Amino acid sequence: MNRGHNAHDRLLRLAGSGAVVVFGILSALGSGGGGGDNQAPAAAEPPSVIKVLNFDATNSATAAQSAAAIVSFFPDINAIDRQVLTTLTTTDPANSPFELAMCANAGHSLLTWFDADHSGGLSVGDSASLQFTRCDVDGGGSTSTGTVKYGLTSVDSDPLPNSATLNVSLNFAVDNGTDTTAFSATFGAMSSTPDDIDFTYTYTAHDSSDQQLTITKNGATVLRFGCFHVTQTFSIADGAGTYQLSPSGVINASDTIMSLADGGQLSFIGNRPESGTKRLLSSSVPNCATLGIPDSAGDSDGSYIDVETLGGGAIRLHTFDAANIEFFTTDTTWDALLN
Repeated sequence: MNRGHNAHDRLLRLAGSGAVVVFGILSALGSGGGGGDNQAPAAAEPPSVIKVLNFDATNSATAAQSAAAIVSFFPDINAIDRQVLTTLTTTDPANSPFELAMCANAGHSLLTWFDADHSGGLSVGDSASLQFTRCDVDGGGSTSTGTVKYGLTSVDSDPLPNSATLNVSLNFAVDNGTDTTAFSATFGAMSSTPDDIDFTYTYTAHDSSDQQLTITKNGATVLRFGCFHVTQTFSIADGAGTYQLSPSGVINASDTIMSLADGGQLSFIGNRPESGTKRLLSSSVPNCATLGIPDSAGDSDGSYIDVETLGGGAIRLHTFDAANIEFFTTDTTWDALLN
């Protein structure tokens, strides 16, 4: 089965379900507040619409849905990136554009390679554009239209690229006939293949207001994700498609702030976490001016959520208070968080 097709299908299902779920739970996400010990009295605080979330038994599962939507995005876009890079390293730019096998029953996914120096191979300054036109991935009627653009800033090849860094931007919309969910993003990316077996992809967005992932539904912003550092390692020797994913960053969901916590990796098979435990969400507020977080937002109470994999796509969410005492546990599945 074509992995690029599966990944793109997953991305569309995220757009049609996970993002919509996030949109529907934003009112629940704003139930917390509170400041840290160093926060000025409320009367002295300048007005701010930013809400800092404290996790509790009523909102931990729904808050985790926002994190799941973000965490799921990167394996999906990563699989698309891998198919693009594989095409660019195994074809002649003179034959561009290339039709990629990402649309099941209707539409097109067309990759155009702009060989800036006419070298016939990947080199700094080259760029590529993946265009989706009414692409029906699963025959379900939803269509995707938009572009993912790549700009090569460095490359190490002997003869295939062992490492490459790129600037990536995307504007991508999914229309199911009733609603339109759109993704827009700009970030840096690095692909490293030191042994032609294990791939490491790193995605970063730092210090620039245009480096973030934004999800909208029918023109209204659902969430923004910025100040992130995401590392994924994938082994093509593993037929099950096992990979490690370690994301961190800041989520601004309707002016409610949460963080994907750094450290700890989850092992995924078939885009579901199957082993490992990770600090999924933290309620601290790192400095992230690119997402509009004012200094006056302060810190929340330090509560956090861990996700533990139980196998078969089942997961357990552990909610801890500021004293590191677990006070709420719930069992669910990764798919349930995205649907």
